[in-house]
Amino acid sequence: MTDVSIYSEFADDPEFQELLTMFMESMAEQQTHLNDAFMAGDLDQVREVSHKIKGSGAGYGFPELTDLAASLEVSSRERLDDRVETDFNALQDYLNRLLAGT
Repeated sequence: MTDVSIYSEFADDPEFQELLTMFMESMAEQQTHLNDAFMAGDLDQVREVSHKIKGSGAGYGFPELTDLAASLEVSSRERLDDRVETDFNALQDYLNRLLAGT
């Protein structure tokens, strides 16, 4: 079976471990906020949460997280309904795999 978990580019840096632990806790909370906003159809909140996720992803060694969140931020800001759900699902899948590694 293939390991589908995602790890930070900084996972081997012992000085970064505590920060990564706090980041993962924050991502679990952000995922909940994002899911709640999406289910409520609140695209402004979806945009805001995805913007926060985008801003922290690469800084913690997750550049793909930044890319996925940026895509959702754009589609929710521009009200691209056909793309919002696709972008949301892609980001949720990534976050699920990311958090599975904790």
